[in-house]
Amino acid sequence: MLKFLKIESIIYIKDKLKKGEFGEIMEDWKWIFSYSRRYTRQIVVFTLFGVMTTAFGLVSSVMNKYMIDIVTGHKTEMLWLVVVIWLSTNVFSIVITGVNMRYSAKVSIAISKDVQSDVYNRILDADWQALREYTSGEMLDRINGDTQTISSNAIVWFPNIIISLFNFIATFVVIWHYSKGMSLIAVGAAPILFFVGRGLMAQSREYQKETRRLSSKIYSYETESFGKMDSIKSMGLVDLFLDQFGEKQNELRSFQLEKNAFEIKRNVIMSSINMLVTGVAFAYALWLLWTNHISYGTMVLFLQQRTRLTQAFLNVGQVVPNFVNSSVSARRVAEILELPAEKHSRADEKYRIPEGGIKLVLDDISFFYEDGEKVIESGDLKVSTGETVALVGPSGRGKTTLLRMLLGLIYPQSGTCGIYDKDGKHIEINADSRHLFAYVPQGNTLFSGTIRDNLLMVEQDATDEDLIKALEMADAWEFVERTSKGLDTEVWENGRGLSEGQAQRIAIARALLKDAPIILLDEATSALDVETEKRVLENLKEHAKERAVLVTTHRPSVLDICDRVYRVESGRLEEDEDEE
Repeated sequence: MLKFLKIESIIYIKDKLKKGEFGEIMEDWKWIFSYSRRYTRQIVVFTLFGVMTTAFGLVSSVMNKYMIDIVTGHKTEMLWLVVVIWLSTNVFSIVITGVNMRYSAKVSIAISKDVQSDVYNRILDADWQALREYTSGEMLDRINGDTQTISSNAIVWFPNIIISLFNFIATFVVIWHYSKGMSLIAVGAAPILFFVGRGLMAQSREYQKETRRLSSKIYSYETESFGKMDSIKSMGLVDLFLDQFGEKQNELRSFQLEKNAFEIKRNVIMSSINMLVTGVAFAYALWLLWTNHISYGTMVLFLQQRTRLTQAFLNVGQVVPNFVNSSVSARRVAEILELPAEKHSRADEKYRIPEGGIKLVLDDISFFYEDGEKVIESGDLKVSTGETVALVGPSGRGKTTLLRMLLGLIYPQSGTCGIYDKDGKHIEINADSRHLFAYVPQGNTLFSGTIRDNLLMVEQDATDEDLIKALEMADAWEFVERTSKGLDTEVWENGRGLSEGQAQRIAIARALLKDAPIILLDEATSALDVETEKRVLENLKEHAKERAVLVTTHRPSVLDICDRVYRVESGRLEEDEDEE
C-alpha cells in the first residue's frame, strides 16, 4: 500500500505555494484540459459508470450479509429475492466495469495520439538550434513516457475524485448504519498506514531512482555495443565488452538485492500494522457478535468493508500525486511544444522551382554559435546553374555549418544568404526553400526499408526507369542489380546490410532523383575509392548542366572536376584563386 502514500507530492505543492508558483501547476492542468475537454461526454459517462459500479458493489456486499443471516438463522422466506438482487448487481457491475474500461482505453489512447502527434509535429518543425538542447533520448522520453502519464490521467483524474469520494462516503455510511464503533476503527486504519509510510517514502523513492539510473546505464551500454558491433568484433574487443557488461550487471544486481531487502523490511512493517488494525477490528466484531449486538452476516460485512474503506481513503490520497505527476509531465511536454518554430514564408510566398536557372549567393556573411564560438567572420560565395563548386578547408572549421545555413537550419548574424532566379528575384532562405535543394550529408543517411523506399522518399511518382537512371548516374545500379531483389533489397537501420560506399552512392542517387535545382554534397564521396568517385562526380557534372552543385571535400582529386573552389579557413570564406 505504500505506493499510494505520496507524501512528497504534498510537499511539492506546499513548496510551489510558498514560492508563488502554484499557478504554474494550474496552467499545466489547463493545458491538459484543453485535450480532455474534447471528450467531455465520455468523461461524464465514465464518472457515472464508476459511481454505479461502486454502488452495485455496496449493494452486493449488503446482500451477502443478508444471505449469511438468512442461512445461519434458517429463515429462507427472502432468500430467493436476496439471491436475485445479489446476482443482478454483480452482473451489472461486471458489464459496466467492462464498458467503462473500454471507454477509458478509447479516450486515453485518443488523447495520447493527439498529444504525441502535436509533439512530433513540433519537433519536426522546431528551430534546429533550439532542438540541440535536448538529446534524442530525452525527447523520446517526453513524447512517450510523459505523454502516457498525461493521457492516463487526463480522462480519469476528475472522475476518480468523484468516484473515490463517493466510495469512501457510501462505504462509511453503510458501516456507520450498523455500528458507529466499527466505522471509526475502519476509518482510523487508513491514517495510521498513511503516516507510518511517511518515513519510508523518501528512501523508497531514492531506491527507485537509483534502480532506473543503473538500468538506463546498462541500456545505453547495450545500445552503443549493438550499434558498433562491427568495430567491437574487428578490433578484438569482445572479451573486454563482455567483462564491462558483467561489471555493470553485478553493480545492478547488488543494488537490486539491497533494494529487495529494504522492500522486505517495508512490507513487514506495513503488513504488521495492517495485521494489528485487522486484529483490532476482528476482535471488536467478535465482541459485538458475542454480545448479540450484530449478526454473523453483519460481522462479515464489517470486515469486508473495513478493507474497502481503507482502500477508498488511499485512493482519495492518490489524487494529489496523480495531479502533481501529470502537471510535471505536462510541463515537460509543453517545453517541447513551446520550442520556437522554424522560419517559414508567408502563404502567398510559397516557393516554386525557378525556371531558367538560379544563383545561390552568400554575401558578406558572419556566423557564430550561441556559446560565442566564431565560425565565419566574413565570407562570400556564389554558385550558379551549370556550375560545380567545391568548398574546402580544415575539418571542423565551418563547411558543414555553411551548408546548414543554405538549408535554413541556421541563419547568419550579418550579411545576406539567398537564392536569385534569372530575373534577379530574391528568394529568402528558410524552411520553405529547402525543397530547392537535394542534400547528401556526411555519414550513412539511409532509412530502414528497401532501396526503392529510400529513393521514392524524394520523388514518390518516380518510375522504375527513373530510379534505375539515378542509380546509374551514381554508379550504384551495377551492385543493386546483382542483388537477388534489386530495387526491393532490404536496407536495415542505419543502412546495415550495405557497405559505406554503397550507402553513399544510393544517397547520391536519391539526390539526383529529386527535382531540385541545387545539389549539396557534404563529403558525400568520402567512402568511395578514387576511381569510383571520379565516375560519380563526372556523371554528376554532366547531370548538373541544369543544376548548381556545391561539394565539400578534403580530396584534391575532386577539385580537378570543379569549376571553382572556395576555402573556409581562419574564420573567412573566400574564393581560392590558386585552384582556378
